[in-house]
Amino acid sequence: YIASESGFFIKDSFFSNYDKMLAISRDNKLDSLAFMATFAQSSTDMGNYPKALQVLFVILHVNEEKKDSAATENALYQIAHTYLQTQDTKRAIEYFYKAKNYDQNNPFINIFIHDDLSSAYLLQGQNDSASRYADLSYRLAVKFYGSEDKVYGGVLNDLGIISDQLGKDSLALDYLRRSYVYFQTVQLKYKNYCTSNIGLARYS
Repeated sequence: YIASESGFFIKDSFFSNYDKMLAISRDNKLDSLAFMATFAQSSTDMGNYPKALQVLFVILHVNEEKKDSAATENALYQIAHTYLQTQDTKRAIEYFYKAKNYDQNNPFINIFIHDDLSSAYLLQGQNDSASRYADLSYRLAVKFYGSEDKVYGGVLNDLGIISDQLGKDSLALDYLRRSYVYFQTVQLKYKNYCTSNIGLARYS
């Protein structure tokens, strides 16, 4: 019930379901961090950024105490991403850089750290930095996936939007076309697919 895809449709019961899950978890002495992270993501998706950050900082503290660097990296990234959604670019960039210190643990997250850093610098009007981090994100994606034709469509979609905002029309069109083909090929009609179509419509 608290998964992001469902959260949009159960707002009335969203928080009560979360409280019930926490109670069940504590009564049975189960690790609740995973669904707390899902709840935080759903809260971000629904625009409840204060609640998302409140939960994420609890997750961060626990993972730091456990010395779980991979989980700490993920929490730092989620915090940064949430700040980016609020357009608090100063704090977003601060936490993206903190997450970068853990990039040896999860190369997939590292792609999106650089991707989102590009978006943050773009919001600040620092186009040179935005362009540099977008290029770094793409190179990391190619390295992670093994070849250009295997890069995940969500990465291509993000970079297409960034390139469009940077005025790099031909590059934006290339990324968005490849993102569209990716989601058509895997037959996955996710929200990124919709964004690819909207982006391509700008060039039609």
